[in-house]
Amino acid sequence: MQFSDTHPSDACRFREHSDQLSRGGWWALFSPETETSYISLVRSLAAIPKSQYHYDSDQKPELAGPVLDAFHKLGKSITNLVDQTFGGGPRVFRGEADEEEIRMVKKYLGYGVVPPVLMPNGKERALDPIALINAAYLFYLESLPELMDRISEQDPRKPSDRNKWAERVEMWTLKALEDMRMLTAG
Repeated sequence: MQFSDTHPSDACRFREHSDQLSRGGWWALFSPETETSYISLVRSLAAIPKSQYHYDSDQKPELAGPVLDAFHKLGKSITNLVDQTFGGGPRVFRGEADEEEIRMVKKYLGYGVVPPVLMPNGKERALDPIALINAAYLFYLESLPELMDRISEQDPRKPSDRNKWAERVEMWTLKALEDMRMLTAG
């Protein structure tokens, strides 16, 4: 709940993440039977009241209280600016279409591949960038050990091994986004 001079608290960041999931209807992706410890963590940190956030500035301790108050007051304005910048609001969850894309991307990631297009039923279909990003994030949180188990001498419990493959998943995802951009640039 502690803010630093450079970043909001983890609880605040998870609250923002939770709010984005709610605004776009993405919480529907998680049923109670599929809820992981990470999803429970997001829910519990998002439930912490903003009044419990703390900020003790090392650089200007006398401004800590007013800065935190200003941060809370500006939150809605920042949300509105982000919405305007990205076309009026978050991309809304599309139900089965997103579930299918996320399921397929997670399967590909389990083998170290992220294509810019999908081939359901043998027919090429463009991959939605938001579904790709969400799938990669979910894969990282829930399924990274599946990939690591396929690679010799990698231990999902070892932080250095896990970090190496988390970086690779991020790199593969960014590559797929770049490939998608090139395909649509035409």
